[in-house]
Amino acid sequence: MKYTTFIFLTALWIEGYIGCKKYSYKSIQNKHLLVSATLPDIFQTAIIRNDSILFTAPYGTAVTNIKFHFNISENAQASITQDSYIDLSKPLDFIIQQGNYKEKYVILLSTPAHPDTAIRAVWVTNVGSPALSSTDNIQLMVDYISQLNFNTIYVDVWNKNQTLQPSAVLEKEVPPGTQTQMFGSGWDPLMFLLQAAHQKGIRVIAWFEYGFISHYSGYPHPILDQHPDWIGIDKNGMPTVRNNFTWLNGFKPEVQDFLLQLILEVVRKYPIDGIQCDDHLPSMPLNSGYDSLTLSRYETETGNNIPVSDTDPKWMNWRADQLTLFAKKIYDSVKFINPRCIVCFAPGPLDWSYENNLADWESWIKLGIVDLLSPLLYRSESAGLSAYTNLLDKDISRIIRQYSFPKQRYAPGIMVKNGNYAPSDSYLSRVFLYNFFNEIYSGSIWYYDGLPNNEKVYRAFYPAKAIFHVY
Repeated sequence: MKYTTFIFLTALWIEGYIGCKKYSYKSIQNKHLLVSATLPDIFQTAIIRNDSILFTAPYGTAVTNIKFHFNISENAQASITQDSYIDLSKPLDFIIQQGNYKEKYVILLSTPAHPDTAIRAVWVTNVGSPALSSTDNIQLMVDYISQLNFNTIYVDVWNKNQTLQPSAVLEKEVPPGTQTQMFGSGWDPLMFLLQAAHQKGIRVIAWFEYGFISHYSGYPHPILDQHPDWIGIDKNGMPTVRNNFTWLNGFKPEVQDFLLQLILEVVRKYPIDGIQCDDHLPSMPLNSGYDSLTLSRYETETGNNIPVSDTDPKWMNWRADQLTLFAKKIYDSVKFINPRCIVCFAPGPLDWSYENNLADWESWIKLGIVDLLSPLLYRSESAGLSAYTNLLDKDISRIIRQYSFPKQRYAPGIMVKNGNYAPSDSYLSRVFLYNFFNEIYSGSIWYYDGLPNNEKVYRAFYPAKAIFHVY
């Protein structure tokens, strides 16, 4: 979606008579009775150029009955009532008068001629959410997402040693009798979701949220019960733990193969549109890789001594390279089974991912193994808009421009719920406006249960369906 407006700059004196009274119509560069103008229901602020009030709006915006708000000089009067609903399907005159002085404007609204080509995605999780707990709830979720004109669901299929769907791969790696499905056995939520979503034209991407994580402190860990040698090890010989999460050893071939087979099982069994690896796959904390097998490989392959620091540059680079090799293996294996299956990565912010998660996803872009990119640019409103825009600017410069990564395949993650956190409509609209200003029309919302808090924003920026296009 690209807006085109034609701005005509004038600096004219127009003398005229209305009845028996003489008025002067002057260009606003002489007096400025009009301070600002907005369409508040769709979060648009006008560009004022001489006698033109210029608005843009997304494709599909209802333009025949739209709220108009303005700020004018004190004691001035306007020809349009404040906050009235106006028809902007054609140019509309707007006159402001102060005493014998008048300024005449024309209000113009520009909209694209064609729908957006964009991925509008929503993460749907099982944590603290009933959205996937029953067929009724799944249908309600799909219907609501469709009403808001999203076209993609990232559905959590791997979390807390459990899968959403029945999984023979998982059952082989846990003790007999372990409950392996998130919402109990006897049904297949993923298959029901696929059927419901595809009927609405919505794509479903299987999100393997936990990646190499085993468990949160105090929670069951049946995989490690079955395979205690799969645990990640830090430099003190203790389990790899970060933020109370214990990790599997993502450098161990058996662990990598387990995750790969878990992914491929979904690709083989379901009409899935894609798979997603997020900031836990392939990634590992800095305090990992100190098991004897990984250290021996490092010494043999590099000729370097065993590292004494998590942040040793050569040690970091080697471990990141192992994870990059696994990312490529995931990509190649998925494409071998289904070349049309989208491989999506949703890592943490650029550079931070490498420095903290050993995830060098810029290299994944270079290798051409990323079909869809949804980096987690999660920043709260209290940090200010620049906390988000700085991350976006870096991605535009380093990824989109440098590697010619298509903008429609870049769908940055935007946080709208985290515990009790919910952004204001004003803040979230500014995030969308900044994205659109940079021609980033794709986006990914974290997460589904937060959508009602900012429904007005989604209806304003997504007034019509978008065209889903990756290939």
